[in-house]
Amino acid sequence: MSNDNAISTTTTTAAEIDDLEWDALCTDPHKEYIELGKREGRDAGLKSGYNDGKDLGRSKATEIGLELGFISGFATIVSSRLSSLNLPPEREEKIKSNLERLLEALNNFPSPAVLFRETRRHRQRDDDDEGENTDVASLSDNEGAVDVVGELQRIKAKFKLVTVQLRIPHFSLKAVLEHQALAKRNQPADVAERSDKVVPSMEGTEW
Repeated sequence: MSNDNAISTTTTTAAEIDDLEWDALCTDPHKEYIELGKREGRDAGLKSGYNDGKDLGRSKATEIGLELGFISGFATIVSSRLSSLNLPPEREEKIKSNLERLLEALNNFPSPAVLFRETRRHRQRDDDDEGENTDVASLSDNEGAVDVVGELQRIKAKFKLVTVQLRIPHFSLKAVLEHQALAKRNQPADVAERSDKVVPSMEGTEW
């Protein structure tokens, strides 16, 4: 008897579910397709966003790497040749001190391993906090986050200070690239001469 009751209950429940699904289909026949469209749209958006973010990240990383490499090469060369420029002792000492600070900031810039670890940590935190109100927790986590933009701006500020002290304030990666582009296009001599003022030669005792 108990088995018959169990079978009867199961059959009744299944029938009720079928009735509910049929009623829902009659009431809103497009609901299933709307939900399907939402899911497909969300999945496509996530994939597209991931690909766009990946491309943007690669582009920005290349840009930052080029600029840091340029500044590092400049600081290294100038440090090795500073004494040969025959600058006044006080001025040379100031430039030397600022070059040391610049090189220290470059060495302390977060490595790719640190940045990847930070990315994974934030991704894990976002997964754990999904759907929860974690504003306070997020703020406390962000306090220890790597500030790539801030570190880069500090390096660029130190680099700018050194170029001003060397009396080449317009010297930059952008100026060098523009100078090379002009040279490749074989611009007239007066244009090339103006560009040489932006990209000074390392030769000589005074810049």
